Amino acid sequence: MEKIKAGYSRVCFSPDKPVNMNSTKIGETVYEDIYTTALYLEQGALRTLVIHMDVRNVYTYFSNTVRPMIFEATGVPVENIFLHTPHNH
Repeated sequence: MEKIKAGYSRVCFSPDKPVNMNSTKIGETVYEDIYTTALYLEQGALRTLVIHMDVRNVYTYFSNTVRPMIFEATGVPVENIFLHTPHNH
């Protein structure tokens, strides 16, 4: 059995200026930084990428747009790219 290779990255993407949180509320202060974290796993020809984003949700349109772009940049097959959000309260 081939060894599993793994890679990890975490990037802060907190806004540096006020942002529209929804149609009625403007977020003006960052109380806690928000991050995107990626875990890359490879075993032989199998490659998988799990991306966690500190956002409320990921819409299908976003996922269907971004996953092919990630494939182009990384070579990880679209069906092996998983986008995850916590949506906790």
